[in-house]
Amino acid sequence: MPDPFAGEFGAPSGERMYRTGDRAVYTSDGTMVFRGRLDSQVKIRGYRVELGEVEHRLRQHPDVADVVVLARDDPDGNKILVAYVRPSGPCAEAAALRRHAAQALPAYMVPSHVILVDSFPATANGKLDRNALPAPGAASTP
Repeated sequence: MPDPFAGEFGAPSGERMYRTGDRAVYTSDGTMVFRGRLDSQVKIRGYRVELGEVEHRLRQHPDVADVVVLARDDPDGNKILVAYVRPSGPCAEAAALRRHAAQALPAYMVPSHVILVDSFPATANGKLDRNALPAPGAASTP
């Protein structure tokens, strides 16, 4: 795409930019600051993972009503996948869900933890409150 910043910060005009999916801003001194991704792609152990792919696979299990997958930091600061599953009945087991994911996904895309939840927390606007989901720990099943 044409560079919308051409001519600013000493950038030559007529240049082009590549759409990477990264979100960034320029500061007043011309420094570019990374602000995250525009999509739900994350990096796990050096691999790019689309969280929606993991969610899609887990939703195919008959015991899953809904699921949200997040990348969270483990105690060592490494990113891991955590699946928050709202089961469709009393039969859902975290280990079975991880095995189900492993049948179709590479190992780095299988959630490290599956946490069964009764419902997903919502913000005042009714949107999913990802920050209110419990961290892996006593409530999770590795």
